[in-house]
This record gives sequence, C-alpha cells and structure tokens, in this order.
Amino acid sequence: LNVTDGARESANGGTRMKPRDIVLDQINHRETNAVPYTLAFESEVSDRLDTHYGDSAWRERIDNYISHCPGPVGLIREPEPAPRVTDKFGTVWRTDRLPPAVVEPAIHTPSFDGYEFPSFEKLFDPQSKADGIRSIEEAADSFTVIMAGICLWQSWYLRGFESTLSDCILEEEFYAEVLDRYTDLTLSSIAECKDMSADAIMMGDD
Repeated sequence: LNVTDGARESANGGTRMKPRDIVLDQINHRETNAVPYTLAFESEVSDRLDTHYGDSAWRERIDNYISHCPGPVGLIREPEPAPRVTDKFGTVWRTDRLPPAVVEPAIHTPSFDGYEFPSFEKLFDPQSKADGIRSIEEAADSFTVIMAGICLWQSWYLRGFESTLSDCILEEEFYAEVLDRYTDLTLSSIAECKDMSADAIMMGDD
C-alpha cells in the first residue's frame, strides 16, 4: 500500500483519513482498512537494499504512519576521530560496528567515588529539542513520537553490558543507585517534553 495524498479510506468506507487518524483508531481498537506501521533501517541496510533493487525508488514506497522525532537529550559529546565517540557519561564507543560497541566504560568499578554523574542540564540539547519541534510540525499528518533519549535501558552505558549484568546480582546497592539516578534523568527528560506537541513519548526501542 502506498499513500501519496496522506490519507486513506476508513473501514466504514468513504471517509478519508490521515495516517495519524488510522494509528489513533487502532490504539482505540477501531477497525481500519490499512494496518499502520513504521519501518526504518540502519544506513548500511538501506544501502544494501538500494544495491539489491538497483536504485532507491523503494524508499518512496514506505509509508511511515508513525514519525519518530528528536527529543531534548543529546548523549554524544563532540565527535572524535573516527571511529570513536565519547558519550556524556564518559563511555567511549566504536561507531564502525553495528550495533556500536563499548570500548571503554565510564566506570571500571561498582562505585561512584571520583566520578561525576552528569546532570540533566549536561544531557539537555536545545538544538535537538528544536529539531524535534520542527519535525513534529512537519509530520502533522502522522502519529508523532518523541524519542526521549534517556531511560533505564541506558544504565549499562556506565559500566558496559557484562559488568552491569554482574552488578545486578553482586552489587545490588550500587546498581539500585544507578537506577535511581537514571530515573531522575528520565523524569527530567519527560518534563522537558511537555511543550512538544507530539502524540507520544518513546523511552526505548526494545
């Protein structure tokens, strides 16, 4: 199915509907002729599809009923020489792998001693928020979702995935404090979204 005019007929016939309306109908358990979806690929996959199909025309046939818009949080510091970046927690990542991989965690031991945990003010990115507001306005016919940028999922960014799993069992007090601090950041991010007129906020992608 391909929407060229930003509208579809409703299940009861005749009425033209915007993609956003179809998503809202589905959320409210009302039948629609089309099943709304959102579909995105990492750039490497998109390039491989271009090669497979011989051009990029397939991209124009994807009708994303749901538009993902930037939120108020930016986790990456100024870019470093490729392929490494350091996030605002101090963790170093390799970006030439999919998914990106932790090279150096911000904290090597289960303790906050000597470590400055970032405040929300340090994570807040005014430009990202402005981009999000513009994206929401441009995607008014779609169901718009703010990507909040921070949630409890990111708790493993501090120590790396394996160490975090160990902390859950062996360092309960420390990991509980990690979750408390990430909860505060998450709530601050949600509060910062209050003047962004999207339909929903997305905390993570799993």
